[in-house]
Amino acid sequence: MPSKKQLISATVLTLVIFLSAYIIAINAFQRESDEDTISFQAGDKEVLDRVDVDVNVLYIDPVREQLLLRLTLIPTGDLCNGFSCSNSLRLVFPGAGRTGGQGEVIPEGATLEPLDLSYVLDGQVNDYPFDRHNATLIFYLSQIDPEKAVLSAIRVRGNIPGYKVGIVAKDGYPQGFNALDMTIVRSSTVKNTALAGMVVMWVIGLCVSALIVLHLNGWYNVRMPAFFAALLFGLFSLRNSMPGTPSIGTYSDFLAFIWVEGIVALALVVSLAATLKNRPV
Repeated sequence: MPSKKQLISATVLTLVIFLSAYIIAINAFQRESDEDTISFQAGDKEVLDRVDVDVNVLYIDPVREQLLLRLTLIPTGDLCNGFSCSNSLRLVFPGAGRTGGQGEVIPEGATLEPLDLSYVLDGQVNDYPFDRHNATLIFYLSQIDPEKAVLSAIRVRGNIPGYKVGIVAKDGYPQGFNALDMTIVRSSTVKNTALAGMVVMWVIGLCVSALIVLHLNGWYNVRMPAFFAALLFGLFSLRNSMPGTPSIGTYSDFLAFIWVEGIVALALVVSLAATLKNRPV
């Protein structure tokens, strides 16, 4: 029986360990949140007569291979006329679908409304949680009358939980173009959570394997078939609770889920056979 002093020491040590782990977790969250916040700028902001393109990342769905952006145009210098543009503009966005807002031509004096653009992501979602997706964003602005390119500066921002976005400007395009390469991967939290889930599955699989060995060596418990049956379906819930997981057939499934599910199914068959052999009443 531990003494009162030992209990107090153990309690204090437990609290210190818990508080330390809690502080480390909060700091890790803050660091990841700062790292995953998108903040990217490109273009020449020294030019006075330009149009700033403010791009906000609204939605990322690797399963549907969809990226949704919201563009806000902000004219400056002689191009600015309050909340509108002093010239008619043409906005070209190759490879994107328009989901709302203004069209490609923005008439002179029209109020500049946000424009939502949808892009198709290029990647293999089945590589979850190590999948990587790419999209190329190209924006071109020109003045209609007279026809000439309009210089622009672009800013991309956003913070989508569960994803880390990298952006690199692409060179070699004519004046008036802004081209960006966007790379999307899972955040560290998602990867670590998925890996932890796979480790838990394998621990369950190893423990169930030990129970199979005991069954084959004559040990019997009437509750085992119910336990294995519940575990067989419970693994599906554990697998589907991983953040952002696609349908069954991903890389993570072949690393853990399918194997452990097979081990549990085998254990259920063995325990049923043991039940029939012992014929409990």
